[in-house]
Amino acid sequence: MMDGRIGAIRDALDSEGFTDVSIVSYAAKYASSFYGPFRGALDSAPRETSRAPRDKKTYQMDPGNAREAIREAAADVDEGADMLLVKPGVPYLDIIRLLHESFYIPVAAYHVSGEYAMIKAAAQRGWIDEKQVVLETLLCLKRAGATSILTYYALEAAKWMQE
Repeated sequence: MMDGRIGAIRDALDSEGFTDVSIVSYAAKYASSFYGPFRGALDSAPRETSRAPRDKKTYQMDPGNAREAIREAAADVDEGADMLLVKPGVPYLDIIRLLHESFYIPVAAYHVSGEYAMIKAAAQRGWIDEKQVVLETLLCLKRAGATSILTYYALEAAKWMQE
């Protein structure tokens, strides 16, 4: 998310009387290879044009830079963010923990398409127990500090957790 955008959204919402509308900040969206299946499904893989580079690294975070997550999240919290989102989830458990310990607002984890695809493919080959790996993965995201989890496994996980 662009610098200052949370503040602009908060100001616009508040000025129109929507003071109870929450804002989720995309504070820690990493330039990750784990988005591949989603981009493939939408045929939206990064392409080079005369105005844009082939990758999205100009506006997504460097996977090696944890400090940037703190700086970006702090700015968004100061501007009025009500929740922070870390994307992708599992490769960035340390970032989830870092944000959880640094700020007193909820931290969401986005378990993205590449994470889903790896589990699904390994399960289809009989290498892992899909249900157990999914539930363990979600538990790890929660243990790291995620208060909300967005996942392609939402329906199956809800069913499995009721069993």
